[in-house]
Amino acid sequence: MIFWFLAGCAGWTFIEYGMHHWNGHLLKGRTEFSREHLKHHALQDYFAPLYKKIAVAIVVSLTIGLIGTALFGLTGGVGFAAGVVAGYSFYEYLHWANHMKAPRSAYARWSRRHHFSHHFTDARYNHGVTTPIWDMVFGTYRRPEQIKVPSKLAMGWLL
Repeated sequence: MIFWFLAGCAGWTFIEYGMHHWNGHLLKGRTEFSREHLKHHALQDYFAPLYKKIAVAIVVSLTIGLIGTALFGLTGGVGFAAGVVAGYSFYEYLHWANHMKAPRSAYARWSRRHHFSHHFTDARYNHGVTTPIWDMVFGTYRRPEQIKVPSKLAMGWLL
């Protein structure tokens, strides 16, 4: 079960990159997720409503659990789905914290810098919030330089 849970956590990082880069940006508003994501870019403190996130998370988690169970048995399917849910939950918190409060650890500072370079320097790069691994694999990683946050988009805690 631990192996499958960790595999699900790792799998989440790929899902995170895919939903952000391919769905959130490349589809340019043609899906509900992409429209919500582009609104988040326009309004830095906007996040999609929780009920939408929970509804999608339930459908995706059940789908992953069912497919995983068919492929890897009950332990593998449940463990993998639980890892994906844990990864998603961590991502949601970290992404919210990047925008809403000052970081309190080296990892949080890294994540905020990486993510803010995406928001305020060039949205074509740095799509991972929890890790840069898939940005490196797909050539969308850029080492953050100095990040200038426009005053009209600055979060209250930055001022």
